[in-house]
Amino acid sequence: MAGLVLRPVHFKPPGRADKDLSRMRSSPKQESAHSALAGDAGKIWEKLSALARKAANGAIDATGEIADILRSQQVGGSIEAPCFGAIADVISQAAEREKTLARRIMLLEKENQRLIDSSARLAQAMHQAKGATLETIYRLVLAAEYKDEDTSSHIQRMSLYSAAIARAMGLPEPEVEQILYASPMHDVGKIGIPDWILLKPGKLDDGEWEIMKTHTTIGAGILENSSSDLICMAEGIALSHHERWEGRGYPYGISGSEIPLPARITSVADVFDALTSKRPYKEAFPAEKAFGIIREERGSQFDPAVVDAFFSVQDIILEIQRTHRHSDFKPMLP
Repeated sequence: MAGLVLRPVHFKPPGRADKDLSRMRSSPKQESAHSALAGDAGKIWEKLSALARKAANGAIDATGEIADILRSQQVGGSIEAPCFGAIADVISQAAEREKTLARRIMLLEKENQRLIDSSARLAQAMHQAKGATLETIYRLVLAAEYKDEDTSSHIQRMSLYSAAIARAMGLPEPEVEQILYASPMHDVGKIGIPDWILLKPGKLDDGEWEIMKTHTTIGAGILENSSSDLICMAEGIALSHHERWEGRGYPYGISGSEIPLPARITSVADVFDALTSKRPYKEAFPAEKAFGIIREERGSQFDPAVVDAFFSVQDIILEIQRTHRHSDFKPMLP
């Protein structure tokens, strides 16, 4: 009977071995051998089940021990079970593949961590570059409006107000950021306005006012024909931030949605800051009075949706006003 082979189908849990063996046509000697084999198979099954439970719970790496049990198993020293050896080989090969896979996973994890670290450094560098770009814009605009002693804090406040309003309106973050960068250039055209008009301590007469209004077209002319989306947005803001929702603004008297949204946003931010700032021709208004004027102009001078967004972030507006009260340059991204 040494040539009798136990096939994989015979390797069953205890309780099924006897039923399977009873179906086999064999001599009493074969039946005795099979009974012994079934008993041993039950014991092996119990060992393998115990190891499998431990492995499933993460307590051990059982593949090597399982393979050893399968390779060494013989019944009565006379009935060989070569299928055990074959199964052991399969398990060993699978274990080796798993180890190779684990090594590859470890290498991939290290590479992934390297990429994460590189990405973090890149993000930090981009953040610094954005801050430097915004500072450059602020300082260049300062050169255009240098004679106004409060220009530095004004352009910072109104650009941060504009970004806060844009975010409250649900605009995508890249567009919010563009408005942050573009809105400080709204009055760049004032570089072309004579000082005696720009700094006049009293009310402008009709002729002076017509000259003052040209800062919108001068600014747009300075910024026109750019291939940069940011500068194109700044051009639209410079040209249209004095247009009114009901159509009585300048330079062209357009109304409603004809006015670019960034210009409508900048208009509210600019007027609020102008109202709450000291100018050659006026003292600063208290914030509450300025809020009241903005509310009264909802639907006439200002886009109602922009005004609603402005008041939804009123606390943020006041915090920006508090932290950027003076003319010292304070770089700050929203």
